[in-house]
Amino acid sequence: MKTIYLVWNVPGSECVGFDDREDAEYAATGIDCSTSVGVSTLADAFRETFAYDEPDAEFQITEVEIDA
Repeated sequence: MKTIYLVWNVPGSECVGFDDREDAEYAATGIDCSTSVGVSTLADAFRETFAYDEPDAEFQITEVEIDA
């Protein structure tokens, strides 16, 4: 089993998925707690798109278990 982290926009109409919890946390909160260099460009683009007018916005993360 593998965990995928889905980060949803506020209306719940769009989401982005990550297999890395740190990338999902950045997309959801904008806080970089990464132990690696930089943040995911996908996570950054999600925040740019959905938190452009409210930089402190936080988004819901849903964990999904998949067979991989």
